[in-house]
Amino acid sequence: MFYLKPKKIDITAGNRYVVVVNEKTAHHMDLHAADRIFIKNGQNHAIAIVDISNHETKDGEIGLYLDTWNKLQVIRGDKRVSI
Repeated sequence: MFYLKPKKIDITAGNRYVVVVNEKTAHHMDLHAADRIFIKNGQNHAIAIVDISNHETKDGEIGLYLDTWNKLQVIRGDKRVSI
């Protein structure tokens, strides 16, 4: 299990759960664009589609589209989510 710092991304995907990870983080976790991952915050969880970007997130962060942020009920200041 990996823990990453959540970052809200102000984009919606129409009830699809999407996350964005940095290329370095993706390589470390062996993730590829369009992979599906199980992501969890406390008791809330979702299956999300992976996007990769070096501009939206830093190494060790996971960007959450608004749909995903709301589904996981992340609160600004939450330290980590698990995947």
